[in-house]
Amino acid sequence: MIDVRRTQWYPRYLSQITTMINDLAGKKAFKTKGGRIRLLGVEGDLEHGAATRAEWTALIEDIDRGCREGSISVRPQSLRLALDEVEEALEWCEKSDEIRHIIFASCPAQIGDDRTIMSQVRGMSAEHDRVHVFFASADDYVESIYTARHHKSQMVADSSASEAEELSWLQTMFGAQSPRRAAEKMAAEKAAAEKALAEEVQRREALERIAAKAAAEKAAKEKAAAEQATSVPSVSNAEIDAFFKKVRTSLEEVKSATSLNWSGESLTDSDCKVIAHIIASGAMAQLQKLFLHENHIGDAGVTALAEACAGGAMASLQTLVMDDGPLGVDHPKLKAACQERGITLR
Repeated sequence: MIDVRRTQWYPRYLSQITTMINDLAGKKAFKTKGGRIRLLGVEGDLEHGAATRAEWTALIEDIDRGCREGSISVRPQSLRLALDEVEEALEWCEKSDEIRHIIFASCPAQIGDDRTIMSQVRGMSAEHDRVHVFFASADDYVESIYTARHHKSQMVADSSASEAEELSWLQTMFGAQSPRRAAEKMAAEKAAAEKALAEEVQRREALERIAAKAAAEKAAKEKAAAEQATSVPSVSNAEIDAFFKKVRTSLEEVKSATSLNWSGESLTDSDCKVIAHIIASGAMAQLQKLFLHENHIGDAGVTALAEACAGGAMASLQTLVMDDGPLGVDHPKLKAACQERGITLR
């Protein structure tokens, strides 16, 4: 018997019919008025009907399987009829207030010498709005099959094709490839789809890594700014004014200066806290040299300067001159901050 499931047209044919069943069964009127569906097929003759017989058997088996698995919502009643019984059978969908549909799913192209079977069935079905025709092939394809078969019968003594030949006719006339080539094509398409999906996943992962890196850098900067803000002592405007008066300069001069010499100005820890505050404000961004030796700066003042230097606000600073000893160039925090920033401490 022909294995129609190996042909290219059968999956589409099965899909069309099962989709129609589910669509009809999903309609509101079908559900509320007790809808019913019949699946009809016309019996072929033994000489020409091998494909039709195989098609009908496979179709009923696959629909029953779909009903058991739940992918088909309604199991239709299936009937195979002789051609002369078709017209009366079609009246069934008009004889009740129920929502009744007929799906004509199988019909031979030829019975005996008559090759107009499909067109006859289509003509009868056209008279009924609830009759839906889904044959496995179109008339022009079927005509090609039987023309080719007739030509073949002239070249061989036995006019009946074997099952293997029957499958070959169907595959050839329906434009199908060999099963091996069809499988290779499907495998290639699947591989291409999987490759495209993998590339898309890689692209998205790369974008996510870039976004994560940017977010981490932003968070680090915000954290550093917050730490700097909390580490720099707060000072009053009065303290700032007193400092500038003491060193005989102004904020505007500090902002434009590249070198400031505040050595020997009797600066204290309180003055260093003001200097740290000014540094953190960014006012000393242009400063390259700062002289703070020969003052009265203790551990608290040097620590405030160290934390301000570590914050990075004096981006241009190259040289910081302090007193010798642990409250100057040997202060561990100040020394570490200058080394990290590349500032010469002397």
